[in-house]
Amino acid sequence: MWIDEAETSGLVERALPLLPFLSDGDEFSSYALLLELKSEAQSRGDTKKIYVPEEWSARISGPLLSEIVEIGHKQVMEALRTVAFNDRQSSPWGRVTGELLDWLMLPDGDDSKLADFAAAAVLLAALYGEQGHFLLPTDESRPE
Repeated sequence: MWIDEAETSGLVERALPLLPFLSDGDEFSSYALLLELKSEAQSRGDTKKIYVPEEWSARISGPLLSEIVEIGHKQVMEALRTVAFNDRQSSPWGRVTGELLDWLMLPDGDDSKLADFAAAAVLLAALYGEQGHFLLPTDESRPE
């Protein structure tokens, strides 16, 4: 499955509500928001402000981060690899690795088939790297 900027932005949008200890400072320029702003500007004939949805970004702060981290498509793609490239049985990310791999192998890219906790794992990996799994909510707090 090809993962574009709209999907990586969507992963971050899905993950943030699950991780209340992270803050985007209400400055998350999501793909969907930038697409809407671009459309509105075009309909008004406004050519001064250029909105590029593919360049979405989120500035996120959280515990143990020494500074605000700006993430975008590239960082989320790297985080997808961090979580996915583990053995399903012994992954430090738990069952999220398998859920993510199953989603990545879908031909249609149906985002509804990806668990929200897998999106949360990807965001944590984007911010904290391999150690992000320590901040992932426990299996006991996850809905079945």
